[in-house]
Amino acid sequence: KLKGIRLLGDDSGVGLILGGGGAGNQNILYNAIIEDVLVGHFATGIYVNAMISTNFINVSAEYNMSEGIYFSQETPNTNNTFTNCRFRQNTIGMNIMSLMVSTFIGCVIESNKHQGILISGSTTNTTAGLNFIDCWLENNGHTPIVGRESLACALWLDFSVSVGTIYSHNIEFNKCVFSSPTGIKDIHAQRAMKVYF
Repeated sequence: KLKGIRLLGDDSGVGLILGGGGAGNQNILYNAIIEDVLVGHFATGIYVNAMISTNFINVSAEYNMSEGIYFSQETPNTNNTFTNCRFRQNTIGMNIMSLMVSTFIGCVIESNKHQGILISGSTTNTTAGLNFIDCWLENNGHTPIVGRESLACALWLDFSVSVGTIYSHNIEFNKCVFSSPTGIKDIHAQRAMKVYF
């Protein structure tokens, strides 16, 4: 259990790395509880490399130069729960390359400069069975990356890099609120399969 810590950086590096991956996935983080943790002012706030059955409660990733939280495509991340977490004031709030059968309850993804949630394809693992319940996506895309302004939005679903049978699917947004700045789209979907609102 990791509880009650603040990790503040100098706008570089990674604040918190969870799971090591590697050959045979021998360094997977299992059955952990991460509660009342703040990670801010890093390049990437939280880097999830290999994590199964872990609960995040009241975790904040804020003011990171790249992602608030990044789910790596290299190893499976499965059956995790995020309750009352906040991903705000990053360039991208959540960058999901590989995540399966996981739930986000009452999370706030807001005021991220470019995208609130970026869910993209992976050539090695899949993203499937995600459930966002009572989540709030507000004011994302307010300061897009220069030259990539058309990509700014609250939710970006782009699985065009998926190859073979690796696809992302069965992603549900249940009672979630999307509120983007004027001129910024709420949702962009490209080659998205089985996404429900």
